[in-house]
Amino acid sequence: MGRKPAAQAPREWDRAATMALICERIAGGESLREICQGDDMPDRRQVNRWIAADDNLRKLYLDACKARTYFYMEEIIEIADTPHILRREIRHEDGSVSVIETDNVGRSKLQSDDRKWVMARMNRVDFGEKVGIEHSGTIELASALEAARKRVNGNG
Repeated sequence: MGRKPAAQAPREWDRAATMALICERIAGGESLREICQGDDMPDRRQVNRWIAADDNLRKLYLDACKARTYFYMEEIIEIADTPHILRREIRHEDGSVSVIETDNVGRSKLQSDDRKWVMARMNRVDFGEKVGIEHSGTIELASALEAARKRVNGNG
């Protein structure tokens, strides 16, 4: 899972076409790291330089990352709806074998929770935790202002 070996000669890339393909794959759930490991793709550092240097490519990339969060949302539904059967064999002293099959709920929960965690960080607006602040109580404005004036003037 390491880096690609360095190419002998630098390759000229059609940035717009290459980024369009990369972003299509990102929107389909792949990571930039995975995509750039392919021999037919530029190095991840090169893609990051393109994104940093070009506002249009940056917007394309960020839109693809946002689309990926919705892909993950659909995956969560699929994970929840698809049983992951865990099969266990129990060998008894008499030589017989019992087979127990159960849904591996723990694995499904881990997969769903990990995706939700990533979604909340990649797309805070749509999937981040909402924080609400409520204020209750009253304050007597006139007396509070008078007390503040006294403190400022050194009388209080």
